[in-house]
Amino acid sequence: MHKTAEQNEANIGIPLLHIADITADEMLARGKNTAGLLGTRYTMEQDFYKSRLERRGIRFLVPESEDREYVNRVIYQELCLGRIEQDSIDHYKKV
Repeated sequence: MHKTAEQNEANIGIPLLHIADITADEMLARGKNTAGLLGTRYTMEQDFYKSRLERRGIRFLVPESEDREYVNRVIYQELCLGRIEQDSIDHYKKV
């Protein structure tokens, strides 16, 4: 949904709550302008999330390719299945 958010918002005529906008609001309210972006590989590599943060003056950091693959795998093979593994927690902290 967030990839097509701008088109959807233009067509429905009411504001759309976009997670990147809410994140930006909270970061700026706290005086923060740099964030680490962890999510699915798609979210970390595509522009639909990052561009909205950049428009608000927020700089973001994404993991290197190998770590993006790890984060993506944990999301789909653990978190989506309701599993939280200590090794994954430890690795996320390093990322």
